[in-house]
Amino acid sequence: MEEKIFLSLMRASNAHHDKARIGFRALGLSDGQPKVLYVLRRTPGIFQKDLAKYCSVTPSTMAVLLSKMENRGLIFREDYMVSPGNYAKKVYSTDLGNQKTDELELLIQNLEETTLSGLTDEEVETLFSLLRRITVNLGGTPQD
Repeated sequence: MEEKIFLSLMRASNAHHDKARIGFRALGLSDGQPKVLYVLRRTPGIFQKDLAKYCSVTPSTMAVLLSKMENRGLIFREDYMVSPGNYAKKVYSTDLGNQKTDELELLIQNLEETTLSGLTDEEVETLFSLLRRITVNLGGTPQD
């Protein structure tokens, strides 16, 4: 059978996602929560709408996800005046969220090592370069 890129990418993505999901569940996190915590570690106080865009979800999906995370004590939101009478939500991680993020980063590091094991540094660099180009070809924005 002729190899197709969509099948190769799907297999790799599914295998990676399955492995990640097991780890996320062990940390008590749902599928969408790790990305939010990871972004908040690097961008505390990000606007909720920007967080949604960065995580590639709709603002309404992000609002639901953040409500659940807020109820669990992982994040908190604050109103921020962007202009007189116009407010937007900024999102921050709590102490519990920071603790989960520490655990998450260890999990991610182990997953990265497993995913890239057996590849040379040059192969890893080439892989990321090719994935960025594929993303752009498909109309996406490569995010580092």
